[in-house]
Amino acid sequence: MTAMDDGDPALPTARPTDPLRQAVAAFPPTAATLMSDLTEGLDAAARATEPAPLDDALGRVAAAAHKLAGSAGSMGYESLGRMAAALERLTEGVRADPTHPTDAAWAQARSLAGGLAKAVASLTPEQSSLLAPRPGPPTRDGPALSAPFGALRVAVIGPGSETTGEGLADRLALYGWTVVPLSGVQAAMEEAAGAPAPDLAVVDLDAAPDAVDRMAALTGPDGDWPALPWLATCARPGPGTWRAVVTAGGLGLLAAPLTADALIARVAALEAAHDDDMSRVLILDPDPVLADLLRQALEDVGTAPDVATEPTAALHAVERGHDEGGVDVLVIIERTGREAGLDLACALDGRGADLLPGLVLVLPDGAPTPAGAALAACADAVTAWPLDLEMIAATVRAQAARARARRRTARTEGDGPVLVRTALDLAVSDLMRRARDLDLPLALVWMRAEGESPAETEGLLAQLIQAALRPGDLLGRGPDGGLVAVPRFLDRAGTEALLRPVAGRLAALAPGTTLSWGLATLEADGDTDAPARLMARARDGASPVA
Repeated sequence: MTAMDDGDPALPTARPTDPLRQAVAAFPPTAATLMSDLTEGLDAAARATEPAPLDDALGRVAAAAHKLAGSAGSMGYESLGRMAAALERLTEGVRADPTHPTDAAWAQARSLAGGLAKAVASLTPEQSSLLAPRPGPPTRDGPALSAPFGALRVAVIGPGSETTGEGLADRLALYGWTVVPLSGVQAAMEEAAGAPAPDLAVVDLDAAPDAVDRMAALTGPDGDWPALPWLATCARPGPGTWRAVVTAGGLGLLAAPLTADALIARVAALEAAHDDDMSRVLILDPDPVLADLLRQALEDVGTAPDVATEPTAALHAVERGHDEGGVDVLVIIERTGREAGLDLACALDGRGADLLPGLVLVLPDGAPTPAGAALAACADAVTAWPLDLEMIAATVRAQAARARARRRTARTEGDGPVLVRTALDLAVSDLMRRARDLDLPLALVWMRAEGESPAETEGLLAQLIQAALRPGDLLGRGPDGGLVAVPRFLDRAGTEALLRPVAGRLAALAPGTTLSWGLATLEADGDTDAPARLMARARDGASPVA
């Protein structure tokens, strides 16, 4: 055996990360050099009195910011890279617009440059994400289910009688779900090594106190079920247990014994909260260069921003409504002292509070104008120009989440999945218009169940319909108190195939219940803006299901 085989500490050992560490360690001096070039260019631009020298100086700033953004991103300094990229975009926008640079643009450029200088001065290799320890499994806002809601394969982990509850597998089967019972987390790990992953896992914490840590490993980046959505159950759920589950990447906590209805309701709620539409943001700013800077910053964090340069266009966009391309957040840049933003806010004030978008107001640094002060009184959030782009992005995302939650509450009956009639009419009208424009089929089904307990029977029917529908399909309150299900762009045969199984499942779960069913298709309806007529034809053609 050689000295190296013995692990002699005096002998050097090569590590795969050494070249990477060396490259990251060499970056701060490189960043400082680029920052020096950037600062000199910005100073030269401030001194320039003629267009040509100004353009040359701004070109130096843009080039240095471009190099800094690219190298910072590749070395694992993502925040620094985003800030440098924002300064590059702003500088190039100023160069391309003959009306610039304005005082606001100079203020924003100096703010970004100041932030960059502080960040570069404090750079250390340990800040690089390339050298950071691998994070644990991330927390998730909602399940990224790999199968349709009504066809899930669920792994139930724990002793059968304590975890599954009476008849869980049989009842879930009526929703189209499949249960894979596993005796414990160890059995789940063995199952994971040689079988396809389920769509969802539920684990009993009472039977296995270490289940949270083991599920974190199983569903973590290096586990056999990476990023698998999972829930936990325990007899006495509390805040501490819930926090441990969510921190480990779980979706939440349910009371034991687990029931099918509780599991169905929780997954439906998570799916509704995990709306796959991007948050829509409208920026009202008369300055297109600075508006584009904010638009790109918001786009980088996963929103869908748009820009309006005058209030009339902004008002029209907001009044379209979310289902027709409306907005979740309105960002008003009030830097000129004009009252355009205040006029817009007054125009929106007549709308129902639940339908209003979040309002984020950006005022000039310093004392606000009278119009700005009046706007601030009705805004959800107020910040100052020049902008901290990461802070404004976080603010907009938070306000978008609040607006969407308000809208969901206003659109549905209680906490359930059923849209109120007005919301259903708007959504169906939008689908009808798109179906005609794109020559697509569209059909809807009107259903009403009658049983011993009307409220419980209807709640069960709504659950069964929701389980059968696909993401993006509609369920709402129809004429004569019935429920209307609208699969997106399916013909009569496809709609029948999707929703007919609901009748059999309802009969199995609630014997003695009578279900009336009627189907209508768009092809026979000549009025493009009459969802009420389409629903009425489905109701009028309804008959009891044998």
